[in-house]
Amino acid sequence: MPMTTSWHRLAHPDSELDRICGSMKRPRLEASQITRELEELHDVAAEFALERDTLPPTAPAGRTGATDAATVRTASMLTRPEREHVIRALRVGEAHEEIWYVTDTNGHRRYLHQLIAFEISTFEACSRHIAEFASMPWRFHYDVAGQIRDELRHLEMWLERLPHTGGRLGEWPLSAHEYAVCAGHDVPCRIGLLERLVEASALDSLDLHRCLWETRGDQVMTAYLARVQVDEIGHVRLGNHWLRRLCADDAEIERLVTRAESAAREHALAAARALERAGLVPPGNAELVRRKFDDPLALAVDTTARTRAGFTAAEIAVEADRRRHAARQEVAT
Repeated sequence: MPMTTSWHRLAHPDSELDRICGSMKRPRLEASQITRELEELHDVAAEFALERDTLPPTAPAGRTGATDAATVRTASMLTRPEREHVIRALRVGEAHEEIWYVTDTNGHRRYLHQLIAFEISTFEACSRHIAEFASMPWRFHYDVAGQIRDELRHLEMWLERLPHTGGRLGEWPLSAHEYAVCAGHDVPCRIGLLERLVEASALDSLDLHRCLWETRGDQVMTAYLARVQVDEIGHVRLGNHWLRRLCADDAEIERLVTRAESAAREHALAAARALERAGLVPPGNAELVRRKFDDPLALAVDTTARTRAGFTAAEIAVEADRRRHAARQEVAT
């Protein structure tokens, strides 16, 4: 079934776009058309991955998990999505040194490739939220489809910037880290990993990215990053909303997220070490994978952004303590 959905052409519900981002605006659609778009997206996802009748008719109170049949059917797509037929991607468990402080044009091109990889991995992971959990409420699918739309718009922005650096897509292989960490988890864990951990950590760094380009007088990059920050706050807020619907209380959310992160880390590091043992990647690859999980802990918590994204004051304090503890351990070692 061809992917004909046009969610990436929908307008964002707010009007916070910077003047320079005006070219990214899309005409607002009527509610009935939005409904048709969502139904089309769901139909495509269901056809691509699994039909409703492969899901159990009922699920434990407040939860929905993929069946064994669904896991078997989607396993190959989770480990080797269609992207790999057209874009050179790193393998699961493979990582390259990343660059976040840009000093020259070559670094700018690598930086844009990292942003592009993040957007592709994220909207693919969100697509799996819909495809594998068809019995989740319609509003969940609507919210996730909105995030897919946003991530596609972000991708458009970084692709628009790439030619201005003299670069072309594919000069560096793209990481699929954000996509890979979600594989094999139930829907609450995926939300915990993607929206509450990965994207919330991105919130803590976006002001730094924006300041970098602002000090260099790059108004377009500054405006694009401001746009991304607005969207990411919304994504994390929706993730927190759905976790609170799926979990009994904040304590259960904390346990779930901690357990999911530990499992994802263990899986990624095992894959990284296996690649090293096989001689498929240089020594030190597993350390680069570890840093994908641990480097965000070196950032200060952006209290304002996290509050807007639906974190409670207590949750923000816990995260700040976690990072102070990680910093002390880093110094000790």
